[in-house]
Amino acid sequence: MPSSKSTLFILAAVLLMGAGRSFGFTTVENSTTVGFYRDFRQEGHYPLYHSWSLHGYYGYDTEATLNIYLNNDFSAQNWGVYLTQAEISAPFVSDQAVGPRRHSRLKLGRQIFTEGFDFTLLDGAQVPLYWSAQGGAMPIAGILRSPDVDQPVEATAPIVGLVVWQKFSNLQFRAGASARDEGLSEKNIFSSFLLPIESLPWSPQLFYKEERVAETLGLRQVTSEIQLSPSTDLLARISYSELSPRPIRKKEINSFLYRLFAISPTRSAAFDVFWENSPTLRYSLGATQIDYNSKFRVETANRQELAADIDVAYGRWIGFVLTRLEAYGGNVYDGGTHFTFNLGDKSQADVQYDLAYLDKIDGIRAWAHHLRTSYKRELSATTTAILGVEGERNQYFQFDLRTMLYVANVY
Repeated sequence: MPSSKSTLFILAAVLLMGAGRSFGFTTVENSTTVGFYRDFRQEGHYPLYHSWSLHGYYGYDTEATLNIYLNNDFSAQNWGVYLTQAEISAPFVSDQAVGPRRHSRLKLGRQIFTEGFDFTLLDGAQVPLYWSAQGGAMPIAGILRSPDVDQPVEATAPIVGLVVWQKFSNLQFRAGASARDEGLSEKNIFSSFLLPIESLPWSPQLFYKEERVAETLGLRQVTSEIQLSPSTDLLARISYSELSPRPIRKKEINSFLYRLFAISPTRSAAFDVFWENSPTLRYSLGATQIDYNSKFRVETANRQELAADIDVAYGRWIGFVLTRLEAYGGNVYDGGTHFTFNLGDKSQADVQYDLAYLDKIDGIRAWAHHLRTSYKRELSATTTAILGVEGERNQYFQFDLRTMLYVANVY
């Protein structure tokens, strides 16, 4: 039996052969990034990152998507090739059919999976079936794996599930259930809705999403948000979430590496206001409080930020931002500014500078400086290049320098 990785590379080869056929058309995008940076041990690194993406439309309304990434650190010579997407999508009926059935499709291969609170990769099938233009259902089956596709095979887990959606007037509703992990032992249900109410004052827009344990209906994760528009130039947003990230496989929770790097369960509340005083002046104000579970107790962090962007001339923006962050590890007070200059129709320059004062729990008190510049140039109708330089000075570096060259080509 061929491995999952070899099967996907065979699928990628099929997509490549199909791209050269006379029917349909294919868009190919290449991007290459090379650079230099030093780590905290003052050792130099020379990374290379190349991505190759293909998206094609072929006969009978068939679509294909392929994404391959290549990276290497020349100081360590650790080459890696990663296939992050290899998907074929084909309809069940002729592209000449009418009605909602013509949107029903079979999607096979490695694809991005974003149902519920998941953001991961699925090696398998998703089958969206429409019973009307406003609703449908989608069976799911396959193997979940982390977007870090270099993980060992043991980091994967099987999944089967079903998602349904329906729009009722302005209300968009989506719900689903899945069973995953060894023996399909972990069973979850999720639901979400989006409801804009333009008939009420301030035109509120409500969003809510939750995930529950199927056996007990106990709440596992939830996120909610309300947006208010008191006027055409003012937007306010209030949000609340309780998140409990989980590994691809449940037994990884007890592994040392997962406990070392995993995100702790968190509760957060945030309030943001955006005000566009004029086409040349924008303000934003935000505050966030987060409670998270440390090894010993529940810790609290909060963040406040005030920002403004000013268009001083056509295509030339100056921005300012003030940030205060208070957390278990200490406090950070940051002030920054950025400049954006359009240098003609085909080039743009950006400069960003931040100055921060650190007051850490371990007694370190220091100033940190950060400067980032970039120059973007459209070399042709299909090719764009960006040159970036970044430097910083803090308690670890007298002066640290990073450089990056990015070139993208679409044809």
